[in-house]
Amino acid sequence: TVSRGAWRLLLFALGILMAAALVFSLSRGGIIGLIAGLCFYLAAFVYIKEQRPKNLRLLVAFTLLTFVALVWLGIGPVADRLETLSNPLLAGKTRLEIWKGTLDMISDRPVIGWGPGTYQSAFPLYQIESTAGYHIIYAFNDYLELAAETGLAGLTAALCVLTVLFVSCLQRLRREEYHYFQPYFQPIGIAALAGCFSFLIHAGIDYNFHIPSNAIFFAVSAAIAVLSAYGAAGEMNE
Repeated sequence: TVSRGAWRLLLFALGILMAAALVFSLSRGGIIGLIAGLCFYLAAFVYIKEQRPKNLRLLVAFTLLTFVALVWLGIGPVADRLETLSNPLLAGKTRLEIWKGTLDMISDRPVIGWGPGTYQSAFPLYQIESTAGYHIIYAFNDYLELAAETGLAGLTAALCVLTVLFVSCLQRLRREEYHYFQPYFQPIGIAALAGCFSFLIHAGIDYNFHIPSNAIFFAVSAAIAVLSAYGAAGEMNE
């Protein structure tokens, strides 16, 4: 049988491999989301007053080893890609112009929007000359697109649901006195929330919720977070 330490080492290595793969995708939003997720994970442990320095040491070790792996594999292409962020207006010029047109859409129908699924049909009315040659399907910002299609009412409802997800799970993980398997449920719940947070950050500069595999990832991560926060508590109350 494989020892527990061997399984942990394997999972640690697989985590580094996935992080390196994400970075080498050269997606600037993905890299920013990864960093945001790691920061959220650390902040969440501080919030719930987790008394396990080992978990924080593992997070630091994970970050350092991922960086070492990137250097070993050749970080040049990644550095070149991130260097474009030194001039945000140039790096995201097309996105900024799309966002401007989307904001104009929202301002014309701010309450209930243009209707779900109508973005690509309505946007040409607001498309400026510099993007006239492009067929714009998505706003490259899920929040702006949601507001354009469902109005501020729809955006507010979605943000309320997300707020309830994060606040309720974090408070539950912080408050409950888990029994002997508590060491597993707390880190799993926090990691799932960190994945959701990373996804939501990336969704601010892309169309993640319109990619089925990404949307499924978010739904599964949210479900794991809820089960970790409330499922363990249910076991305790039996």
